[in-house]
Amino acid sequence: MALRRATFRLYPNKQVSEKLSYHRQLHKDLYNAAVSNRITSYKKFGKSVSYFEQQNCLPDFKEVWTEYKEINSQALQATLKPGETHLINKDYLISIMTQKFALTSTY
Repeated sequence: MALRRATFRLYPNKQVSEKLSYHRQLHKDLYNAAVSNRITSYKKFGKSVSYFEQQNCLPDFKEVWTEYKEINSQALQATLKPGETHLINKDYLISIMTQKFALTSTY
């Protein structure tokens, strides 16, 4: 069975572009906090924190950090997944955002 892929280019206005940038910042902060939590837990207590433990904490996290409520839960779960190290690399993120959302102006 062949799978097809469709790519849609979005041309957001300034308001939407700023919101995308803000959400990207929130994802970056969540990812860095999750990595820090894993490292600290292992160094201080010798216990690894699994993806599932962090995923199960997301509802409580969203109650405390209300700015994350407007982001889809599945998107936050994908941010926490181990092996998603490309989220740290700003240049890669900008290139993906540019490709997906066409943030660069076209003349």
